Amino acid sequence: MLGLAITGCSNVSVSTTQNDPETRAYMDQVIPAIFGHWSVQALAKYGDKSIYDSQRLARAGKNFHEQSIRLGSMVSYDQVNGTTQVVKAPENGENKAAAYDAVVHYQRGSAAVHVDAVKHKGAWSIVNASINPLPR
Repeated sequence: MLGLAITGCSNVSVSTTQNDPETRAYMDQVIPAIFGHWSVQALAKYGDKSIYDSQRLARAGKNFHEQSIRLGSMVSYDQVNGTTQVVKAPENGENKAAAYDAVVHYQRGSAAVHVDAVKHKGAWSIVNASINPLPR
């Protein structure tokens, strides 16, 4: 799980939620956009710009190409599951850190997808995303 820095904040409220509806809705948007279409452009759109630079996006593109050959097109995916940490502080408002997983089914197999995302100042961004083909 991602941690949010809260040092120096007073009156901070921290809670953790399983399967937060807002976070699930975000994941239901980004998982098919990225892993359903093997789209580096979608990863660039939703990814944190300080993390997903041109080099990392190039590596992702190579991986997506390899996985698309191996697995084919997305057929469906199972409901996302995970945890969302919510930090509320008077100085920073509400921020979220989320870690969610889903199994995505493709024409020639399935894969486990993991996405870490943060919501800061009302905007979500992906800070880590990975895909691991599952044994048949």
